[in-house]
Amino acid sequence: MFEFYLSLGSNLGDRLLNLRKAIKHLSLYKENNEEIIFIEEVSSVYESSPIPSSDQPNFFNIILRIKSKIEPIDLLDIIKIIELDFGRDLSHKNQPRIIDIDIIFVRYYENHILIEPNEYGGRLEVPHPRAHQRAFVLMPLLEIDSDIIHPLIHKTIKEIFINLEKQEILKLGSISY
Repeated sequence: MFEFYLSLGSNLGDRLLNLRKAIKHLSLYKENNEEIIFIEEVSSVYESSPIPSSDQPNFFNIILRIKSKIEPIDLLDIIKIIELDFGRDLSHKNQPRIIDIDIIFVRYYENHILIEPNEYGGRLEVPHPRAHQRAFVLMPLLEIDSDIIHPLIHKTIKEIFINLEKQEILKLGSISY
């Protein structure tokens, strides 16, 4: 079984409902009539400003810890399908979006690092190449597992967060799904 840490964000429409629906889509995803994604833990919801800074609406963000037997690249394909189902335009980066889902970490053996192209013209990079620079990833991740060691930086999430430059972020509370 793989253990994944996913970051979910929304800054269009009913942001909280969008996060709930995305969690539901992930948890109900099936292959051969068998559930393949198991939600283990969900962080609190945080509100944060867009990065890079812009005049678009603030994001609501959460982190999920999930387990699955599927390979990371296959999970990325499922994520892209969900984003497209929500109306996301994958051809434009840093645009407002109903849902954004990123794989932050994958655990199945120590110090897992992965770079692999995907069919959507991008590539899967694990750990996520900018996660360590973003409070909207680190703060909710601290709730779930502050002792995760970043395999490239060789520091815990807690150590990385302590040295992070100040960013606007507000904890809103828990989410039901």
